[in-house]
Amino acid sequence: MNQGEGWDGQAYAAWARDFPEAVVETGVTEFQSERVLPSALVYYALSAVGCPHTSGNVIAGFQVLDALALTVEAVLLMGISLVLGWSRTLTWVAFVATFLSFANAREALYYPTMTDPTASALAMGTVWAYVARRPVAQWGIALASAFTWPALVPFGLAALILPRTVKPLPSTTGRWHRFLALGVALSVAVFVVAWFISVLANPIQIARWLDRAHHDLYPITIASIVIPTALAAYVVARQETTWSLRAYLRDAGWRRTTVALLAAASIVGARELWHARVGIQGVGTGWRELRLYYVASAVLGPLWSLVHQVTYFGPIVIVAIGGWTRIAGTAARWGPGAVLGLTMMVFSSVSSDARHLLHMVPLLTVLAVASTASWWTPGRAVVLAGVSLAWSKLWLRIGYTTIHNSLSWPDQRFFMQHGPWATDSTFLAHLAAGIATALLLWLLLRRPAPRTE
Repeated sequence: MNQGEGWDGQAYAAWARDFPEAVVETGVTEFQSERVLPSALVYYALSAVGCPHTSGNVIAGFQVLDALALTVEAVLLMGISLVLGWSRTLTWVAFVATFLSFANAREALYYPTMTDPTASALAMGTVWAYVARRPVAQWGIALASAFTWPALVPFGLAALILPRTVKPLPSTTGRWHRFLALGVALSVAVFVVAWFISVLANPIQIARWLDRAHHDLYPITIASIVIPTALAAYVVARQETTWSLRAYLRDAGWRRTTVALLAAASIVGARELWHARVGIQGVGTGWRELRLYYVASAVLGPLWSLVHQVTYFGPIVIVAIGGWTRIAGTAARWGPGAVLGLTMMVFSSVSSDARHLLHMVPLLTVLAVASTASWWTPGRAVVLAGVSLAWSKLWLRIGYTTIHNSLSWPDQRFFMQHGPWATDSTFLAHLAAGIATALLLWLLLRRPAPRTE
């Protein structure tokens, strides 16, 4: 597409051809100014080796950058494995979950002129710095994230200010705790319903998306989003150590917290200065547009978001759903930073454009593997690898070079992985495959792994 630059990738490639002129002098929107780091790396790398900044060299530069990002992400995942003391089997489960998905196994290098692989590596780096308690590294990763993938910054700052616990947190269970969790779930449900109704009450804002939506199924569609979201929030809020904030803050120490707050403020300040310098072409895509887009992509049909998250990220999503109580418990034991990250994941998951969850999936994967350690044997890991390989679509030849219609074949070979552009028929095919995968995983993992001496 477009001589290999794709769609959004055309902007990133244009910046990489002449970064000083296209970004620093001409300027971009505020939103774009927060996604320029990969283009800058490609531009200055080509300059350093004396390569002309042609379109072909820029695409090759992005391919090299993406391959390096995936390699760094694998190294960081190994670092997380060492910190958490995982077995070899668990490490392979995490590797399969991370890299045998359509996101990393196929799209990362098929569509190279994007920020996704760099963002994914930064997200894994954020999780590594969090579990390893590396505040300086966390600060540097959050700073790089501010100019690569802005949605990662809130979690990066939360992980910087609220690091993983050292001492076990005390339990805060009690009757009040149950009612508080119910209040959280009810508040989440009311918030999501109000959010969707407020957008759908003025559909002109997202009319082009709603042409394909099943309007008669809106109540079922919204219920299929609200109920799981509220239940997920309830489970997180119900954990024994979720509300142990006083003990956590006492152990964290006010000096360390103050320094972390100042470090976080410096990142926000640097981003604002950059906005003032190059973000001179308007705001661009902001939170308001994302709020509308999330609703538009979610109401196409019941379970549309969930199915396309499995389609894009693979069976680890199903494993995470099955082990959600365990995952919430692990996050609560790690502290408020992990709980906040999991909460961000819950709210982001209303969208069927799974790419928008890219920055939170490494946290979900690490939590899922750490929480389900008793489920896995080498044989089960091999089965997961086989199923993940099928979902990765590495076997599927996409193979078209002229855009026809994103809602028809052959274009659906690519677009069916992305919820907003998938058709009813590809949704149903992926739904059937998802049900079959869930049944297989249930049969595989329903009993704890046998103990080994």
